[in-house]
Amino acid sequence: METLVTDGEQLHAILEELGLQKAFRYDKYRTVFAPRLPARGARGALLVLDETPVGNYLELEGPEAWIDRTASGSDIA
Repeated sequence: METLVTDGEQLHAILEELGLQKAFRYDKYRTVFAPRLPARGARGALLVLDETPVGNYLELEGPEAWIDRTASGSDIA
């Protein structure tokens, strides 16, 4: 699940009220790639590269069929 957070300080206060405390924090660098040309069924599709001190992660975000085709390499010319 995802939700928009417009006030980070307020969210931090809510989490503390729930009995949670900060356990780990690090910087993340995110690069977002989008298809140059709209592919069939790729509306809203993104490939997201997160580079962090604990590792690099690649996410495919978009319609399930596009994710399946992209992950399998069938959309690569």
